[in-house]
Amino acid sequence: MGQRRVRVGAALCRRPLAAGAAGPSGRLSFGPGVHSRADPPVLARLRQAGIPAVTWVPSFPEAGSETVAALQARHLAGLGLTVAGSFRLALPPDRESEALLSEAANWLAVAPGSGHAKKNWPLGHYYEVSRALAWQYRLQVVWLAGPVEASLIAYLKPLAAAQGQVLLADAPLAQVAAALSRCRLFLGNDSGLSHLAAALGGPRVLVLFGPTDPAVWAPAGPGVRVLSGPCPQAPCARGFLLREISCPQQQCLEDLSPARVMEIAGAILSSG
Repeated sequence: MGQRRVRVGAALCRRPLAAGAAGPSGRLSFGPGVHSRADPPVLARLRQAGIPAVTWVPSFPEAGSETVAALQARHLAGLGLTVAGSFRLALPPDRESEALLSEAANWLAVAPGSGHAKKNWPLGHYYEVSRALAWQYRLQVVWLAGPVEASLIAYLKPLAAAQGQVLLADAPLAQVAAALSRCRLFLGNDSGLSHLAAALGGPRVLVLFGPTDPAVWAPAGPGVRVLSGPCPQAPCARGFLLREISCPQQQCLEDLSPARVMEIAGAILSSG
């Protein structure tokens, strides 16, 4: 029988499947997770689900500047799983999700949120740059916002409506991925959506970093460009999930000018 390897939190779990259910080599699927150590309640639930063995691996580097991707690849290699090159996400055909954005248009995806407000470039800057890029490069704009961006949605709805733009708020992740696959450029903060855009391998990706370290947290891929705020104290995020940010406001990101982001985004779009 084949083996399915499923990642739950930071757990790698193995369970047998009926012959042919996952193909001869099995599949590796990733789910969202924040656990960096064994969690007894999670282990108990996994055993109840019929998973006989669980191996926990670190979710985050404890020190140094090893990228998260390299960290995970190193631990997967210790389990006999080889990750070669940049991770690429292949989407199954989904006409309903693909219909969210017209294939005939050039799309700019803008994700102004993240898991922490101090990692966010100012919304007004995003508006200024997205509007200028749309006009200069004849792009249509799609704004992306999830549950943690609830406070931004009240601003994004009228903003998008006034400009004839699209807002995908709290959309299923498969729909977001399908929309991103049709975009020419993704612009966003240090967030999960930046990694998703890079994993698709379709849009070019411009990620804006402030208090977190791009050497560790930047998405991997040849189409990724990172731009950091001009602050000598950055990166300064510390603690579990990097939620300890000492600055009273995100000065590093506020000092990253729309003109600079526009310059880099324009160079990316002009290069093809």
